[in-house]
Amino acid sequence: MARRLSREAAKLATAFAMMLLAGVIVQVAVPLLLPSVTVAFVDARVFRSWWGFGLRETFVQALCASVLLGVWYNAFGPQQTDGSRRQHALMMIAAFFSGAALLSIPVCLALRVPTLVIFVWVAQTLLQLIVGGMTTVKLSHTVRPWRWTAFLTATSMVCIAAALAVGYYLPAPRPDGTFTVTGPNGSPIAIDYFSPPENADNGTAVVIFHGVEGATPLVRRAVHYVNAKAISERGHPTFFVRYFDDFDYDNLMLLKNGKLDVDEIERIRLEDWRKWVSIACDAIEEVKKRDHDRIAIIGYSLGCYVATAATAELCEKGYPDVVVGNFGAVWPEVQTGPGFPPIHFFHGEKDEVIPIANVFAAVQRMRASGVPSVELTTIPGQGHTPEGPASYQLRIDTEKILGKLSSPHEASQAGQ
Repeated sequence: MARRLSREAAKLATAFAMMLLAGVIVQVAVPLLLPSVTVAFVDARVFRSWWGFGLRETFVQALCASVLLGVWYNAFGPQQTDGSRRQHALMMIAAFFSGAALLSIPVCLALRVPTLVIFVWVAQTLLQLIVGGMTTVKLSHTVRPWRWTAFLTATSMVCIAAALAVGYYLPAPRPDGTFTVTGPNGSPIAIDYFSPPENADNGTAVVIFHGVEGATPLVRRAVHYVNAKAISERGHPTFFVRYFDDFDYDNLMLLKNGKLDVDEIERIRLEDWRKWVSIACDAIEEVKKRDHDRIAIIGYSLGCYVATAATAELCEKGYPDVVVGNFGAVWPEVQTGPGFPPIHFFHGEKDEVIPIANVFAAVQRMRASGVPSVELTTIPGQGHTPEGPASYQLRIDTEKILGKLSSPHEASQAGQ
């Protein structure tokens, strides 16, 4: 009895170790194989912070999966004489989960899921189940387990990369053009342009500033390009400013389990925020030179801070004409006053990245400084990124603001 328990414990431990290895392989291999579309799960600092970049989740998943597979095998698994049937059943289960996982990736991207968290979680869980399952049912007597591990890992990565590429490149619109301004560090800053339909009236020009995650190609194409295209189709020339192009940030500061590292962002912000604002001012002035009478600014998350700071510096020149702050606030260092244009904040009540208290404080400061119009719309039940109907409603509300500005009568009232 003791010997059997020892064998079962060793088998379970082996399954767990191989599952954990599979999860680590995925988390390390994905950014190496797909650096242009990986948000940032692994970077140069990962080897100094193994426990902080997602291995806790990998560890728990591997432990749970190995225990469940071990219980399933011991309770319901066929006897040794039925080895071929057991292998066939396991392969069917693995094939089912593999297909479901691979199909879910382009579906998630087609639905504009603005993160790769789901992708990495599905990939590592898939490999853990397959590799751990192979070990748990002792396929080693027919196939060398390490050869199977390498084969399954390579095959899964190729399939996942192919599925991700399809979902990544097909759904998102492309800009109609790109021009540049020179950043403070000397690098070109790309500004993507989305033109309105040829028969559309000359609406308000819209300049968009992304947040931290918006600097990645995946989120830029799957989220911001979609929004920019929708705005341009309503008659507004739309510009998307890639103001991070001049900076060599370490995987965009996403270092804590796939979530925004607020402390790291704040540290870099103290060093670079004036450079961000300088780029934003240059971009807005470049748009103004292109004969656009009215300019609206939309800032997302960190982009809201950048947009409001740039507006505070430019408003004495009479532009921009309105600011929309989505899920962001205003830095305390920014000085506003009666010349600041109308601004409307939209913010989720459950935002944990930028707490709504920060927005309340910004609204209070701006009103006290004499800003003529400061509005705040709180969105119940939403966190830092609007989801579902809230995302659609945000687009509608933004269009209403732009539509009012495009009307000469409304525009004159907004400037009063």
